[in-house]
Amino acid sequence: DAQNAQVAAAPRRVFVPQAALVNTGGRSSVWVIENGMARQHTADVGPARGDRVEVRQGLLGGESLVLTPPAGLKDGSKVKLAAH
Repeated sequence: DAQNAQVAAAPRRVFVPQAALVNTGGRSSVWVIENGMARQHTADVGPARGDRVEVRQGLLGGESLVLTPPAGLKDGSKVKLAAH
């Protein structure tokens, strides 16, 4: 007899470098690169692990982020990916 077991998928955990987080007025956000432009996304952050912080909401994982965003960065600014 095969037993039917319900398996719940664990939520995907997304971690980002602390250098990608921007804190403004008590709210956290990250800059995501979409189609060559910077887009600001609100991020619900969780605990830090070393130099990385968990983002509970706001990212799916796999996005390209702007590290240490410059102060004048605006939503829709054109950006180029730098080679690592």
